[in-house]
Amino acid sequence: MMIAVKCRMYLKKNQAEQALKTLGCCRYVYNLYLNTWNILFQFTGKGMSYYSCCANMTELKKVLPWLKEADSTALQSSIRNLCDGFDRFFQKRTEHPVFHKKGHHESYTSRNNNDSIRVRDKNHIVLPKLGTVNVRGLRQFEGKIVSATISHEPTGKWAVSLLYETEDPKPLVKTGNEIGIDLGVHDFAVLSDGRKENNPKYYQKLEKKLHKEQKILSRRIEANIDRYIERNGKRYPVYKKPL
Repeated sequence: MMIAVKCRMYLKKNQAEQALKTLGCCRYVYNLYLNTWNILFQFTGKGMSYYSCCANMTELKKVLPWLKEADSTALQSSIRNLCDGFDRFFQKRTEHPVFHKKGHHESYTSRNNNDSIRVRDKNHIVLPKLGTVNVRGLRQFEGKIVSATISHEPTGKWAVSLLYETEDPKPLVKTGNEIGIDLGVHDFAVLSDGRKENNPKYYQKLEKKLHKEQKILSRRIEANIDRYIERNGKRYPVYKKPL
């Protein structure tokens, strides 16, 4: 069974620069082979396989040595994603793969080879090319780490998702007992044996706090307006920066 655990990641300056280099290399490799695939298919009616792309990338690194700065398994995963995208396209499950753009939600996946990805403790993990990085909110599982997906948000935040391979959960022992559950408004749940679960009423408990936060947001929106523009007879606000 596979389990993915995602948490916030805090990179140092040199680690962030290395991660951005890897993202750029993965984006370049993906777009390069997507363009090559499209040209080959246009003239020959055939595309490229995952193994032919990887073999070609070995020669490509001799021409473009800066590709060696990125994790090799991340570049291979980028090609794998492209091949999987074409497989789904020919199965008529998705649209044709498109070129990746810089600045949007970006990510790359590194494979765990020879324990290159490991958890030191709940606040530190080791990643290829990045070394030991600080994390928050990491839940540890018993099992082998298969891969790590490092993602970069447009806001500048970093996150990492660890994919664990664990044993299938053992089935629970059957008791032979049955029970009916009726969900309601006054009582959250009423069981057939007479037990009742009270409604937690989260909205009522947080209504005052929600009202206060909405007033703060409203004031910030008004203060953030830079000017208004006219379009089709209507006025639209132009904001100084995103909230």
